[in-house]
Amino acid sequence: MGAIRAVTVLRKDLKQYWPNLHHRRDEKADSHFEFWEDEWRKHGSCSGLDPATYFRLAIQFRKRSNLLYVLGKEGFVPGRKLYLPDEIKSAIEKAWSTTPQLKCNMDLQQDPQLVETVLCIQTPTQQENYYTICSCQVNPITASCVHQYKKKIVFPSFTTLVNSARYEARSEL
Repeated sequence: MGAIRAVTVLRKDLKQYWPNLHHRRDEKADSHFEFWEDEWRKHGSCSGLDPATYFRLAIQFRKRSNLLYVLGKEGFVPGRKLYLPDEIKSAIEKAWSTTPQLKCNMDLQQDPQLVETVLCIQTPTQQENYYTICSCQVNPITASCVHQYKKKIVFPSFTTLVNSARYEARSEL
């Protein structure tokens, strides 16, 4: 967890803009750092950036790209309403001219629910000084919503996701 400890100054922003939805209130505070450490290993370590720069840029990117606003503008409202994953994907493609990855799992009612939306960024060239959104390389294993669920999925509220995460954690015990 050493590399991620360097981002403690970003903790407040990380909790707001990149929260650990599986964190339960009764868990130790280090579970946030464990989550970000895992995100760093999976996504940041190959970016060519140090952890502080990677997470600072991720926060800036998240602040600029308000996904909930974009989806709300297209009529997608978090709750129990069901949507086709391709419709959600199309709304994101319309807003940013890019292909996102949508990841799902099963909610408490055993309906597929959207749990993660991945927008990929392209690192700048020597001549550029900014990062741009680009299409993600679609991995059929991780892009489960579009490839595995041809039926409608739940676009859950934050509370629903947290309750679902608590249920999953209890189920694993």
